Amino acid sequence: VGLNLVMSVIRRISPAGLMSPRRQADAVKQSFGQFDIRPRNPDISVGALSGGNQQKVVLAKEILGNPRLLLLDEPTRGVDVGAKGEIYARLRALAAQGLGILVASSEMPELIGLCDRIVVLRQGRNVAEFIGGVDEHTVLAAANGREA
Repeated sequence: VGLNLVMSVIRRISPAGLMSPRRQADAVKQSFGQFDIRPRNPDISVGALSGGNQQKVVLAKEILGNPRLLLLDEPTRGVDVGAKGEIYARLRALAAQGLGILVASSEMPELIGLCDRIVVLRQGRNVAEFIGGVDEHTVLAAANGREA
């Protein structure tokens, strides 16, 4: 897990091309704390983690790169309810800190719960846009080409 987390930012944490174990450990510790990755063992294989913790590793790895925009496609597919809640809370916190997050999801409650704006595409065209406070029925009606 530890090496998986830092590989995408290895140049940043390895000045002059020399691996810095202290910087690597700091980055791993930050990610484990920020995303509550369990178990807190950087030496374990990512494949040995639960689906939710694997997804948290993927998100933590991307956040270490200090992105300005995060593109997420089905961010909680195959993740248990508890891990979904943790991931949603972290994504909301990151958005509140100014990170742009674009989510593509087939899970309507996920979109309604996470997004400030929902854009409905049908046959490659923008057919509707909702800003806050929309219900599932209205979004599905727009997706299917019907009035709500």
